[in-house]
Amino acid sequence: EFTKGSYDYSIEYYYDGVKGKTDTKKAAFEEVITLNPDVSVTYGGSPYALDEVKNNPLTIDTEAANNIIRVYYAKDTNGNGKPDYKEETYNVNFVAEANGTLTGTTLYSGILANTRIGNIAGFAMPVPTANLNYAFDKWIVRDVNHPEGIEINDPSTYIIHSNTVFYASFEEDQHGSDSTDPEQPDNVPDKYQAEVSFAAVNGTVSFNKTYVTLYDKQGNYAEDGTGRLAQNQIATATANSGYHFVNWTPQTPKQGMEITSEGAAFTAHYAINTYTAVVRFLNEDTGEELAPAVTVNDIAHGTYLYGEAHRISIPGYVFTVADTKVVESGHVTVNVYYSADTRGGLPNPDTTPDGTPDKYQVRFAYVADTNGSVTGTTVEYVTRPGNDTTAAVRPQALVDAIANDGYSFMSWTANGNAYVNTDAMRNTYFTEDTVFTAGFAEVVSPILPTPVTPTPPAVTPQNPGTPIPAAPAAPQIPVNPIAPPIVVPVIPTPAPTPAPNPGPIVNEDDPDQPQGGESTEVQENPTPKGGGSQNEWALINLICAGGTVLLGLFLLLSKLKKEEEEEDEKTSAMRNDEEQSKGYKRRKWLRVASTITAVVSVIAFFLTEDITLAMVLIDKWTLLMAAFLIVQVIFVLFGRKWKELDDNKNNAETARS
Repeated sequence: EFTKGSYDYSIEYYYDGVKGKTDTKKAAFEEVITLNPDVSVTYGGSPYALDEVKNNPLTIDTEAANNIIRVYYAKDTNGNGKPDYKEETYNVNFVAEANGTLTGTTLYSGILANTRIGNIAGFAMPVPTANLNYAFDKWIVRDVNHPEGIEINDPSTYIIHSNTVFYASFEEDQHGSDSTDPEQPDNVPDKYQAEVSFAAVNGTVSFNKTYVTLYDKQGNYAEDGTGRLAQNQIATATANSGYHFVNWTPQTPKQGMEITSEGAAFTAHYAINTYTAVVRFLNEDTGEELAPAVTVNDIAHGTYLYGEAHRISIPGYVFTVADTKVVESGHVTVNVYYSADTRGGLPNPDTTPDGTPDKYQVRFAYVADTNGSVTGTTVEYVTRPGNDTTAAVRPQALVDAIANDGYSFMSWTANGNAYVNTDAMRNTYFTEDTVFTAGFAEVVSPILPTPVTPTPPAVTPQNPGTPIPAAPAAPQIPVNPIAPPIVVPVIPTPAPTPAPNPGPIVNEDDPDQPQGGESTEVQENPTPKGGGSQNEWALINLICAGGTVLLGLFLLLSKLKKEEEEEDEKTSAMRNDEEQSKGYKRRKWLRVASTITAVVSVIAFFLTEDITLAMVLIDKWTLLMAAFLIVQVIFVLFGRKWKELDDNKNNAETARS
């Protein structure tokens, strides 16, 4: 019996074509050996991938050269189990979008497929730098798998499958989270921040707004994320003077409060303080309290408390004046003053008040001595002017002195002075209460042989207040008795009482100022014809008028040098081209309108201004003069525009011909 012999066979390993180790084993003749080598191995510290296996499976032969299995490995840099030389290579670019730049290496070429960006030899992430008022937002990667691009937080983790571009995106950064300067950028795109505002009603806040950054659950910036209010992002509210704090709406801002993308607005409300005041009723002459004080409640801070509004009626007194105070605290006292008023009214002036303080009135009484009487207003009160307790006044003296039979009126006397009639009293000033007494004298009837009516001596009018000396008795002339004596009484005929003549009217507020009969010449101020400013003229008005005239001259003179051409143009246009005729008429009427505007502006200036007066910049006519200038500018612009259009049309027609 025969058995099969045993023979050696070898397994040789090659790495990038270089023979590495060799394994030698034995097997029986014609035995079939099948090898399943590892797909990925490490050799010399580098990754390799199975490339091919030759002579596998192996049938054991007697020849040693035929009993060799060769295993070939190739470099597998990306470790994906696929030899590098069998894979495609790609480029990786880093690009900055608008409003920023990149610093560092931005292009990596020949990168094997399935390579992780961070494993690229010498890879360093480019640094994005934003322009002013912008901030880096995110990376966007675009490749064959993501042609529209996707966001990626860390490009170094991305695995290459094709040519790949990473775009650095930048967004606006106009404000930040610093409450002291919320408009200072903070390198966080504004779209990831929500505005939180603060306001106060009847108060102030330390700052008006701040911005809170929003994050998602992973701690990344997110437009629809949430943020937390920091302590330094809560404004301090302060009440205005006279107000107190009520509450915050819609709620009180607190540290750690959640803020959404909609932001938040907080308002501090303050209410005005109210106080209590006392109104007292006093005699202004003695300080005596005439009635119980009144308490006024719920007076808002800063309110004017008018004592006059709280005055009351007090018998025997009349209101004179009252305090007015601004209530800005409690315990405010407002005094309402009164003065005695017990006389001066009707029917009995000595017992009936008249609404005027007695201290401002002078009493005049008219009485008769024996042998006569007084009729008319026998007691009168005259009010001193200007609420002055010492001012002098004149009596009205609306009385008549009536003598009894056998007596005649002599004069009025008061305080040792005599007044020949009521006119003399009316023309005299008095400062104290005065009683005038009418004096009467008996009429003497001499017995004369011949009726003789003696001529009484002329009485020289005395100064007001000076006693009048008694007239000397008429001399008796003796004659021879021819007939029985006839007694003729000599009775001075009382002068009729003249109509009251109060003299100059005295203004109670200014007793020294006459109310009639005097005139004061007032210097006439020069005034522009059109009713302009009374004491000045406006420089801007002159500039506008001058500008209007200059523009009008420019528009007019610019056409004079072409008058002959325009006449030819007009004649030709009338014959050949209606459109050219319209253009000619249009320019003509434009010059007419411009000239009229210039003339009207000059006329308007001289009607409303007087340049001999003081100069100011503007007055109430400045807008009108500016309107003239604006209209003239419009005329010039239209004239130049129409000229360009006509020239272009003429050039085009010339070119065609």
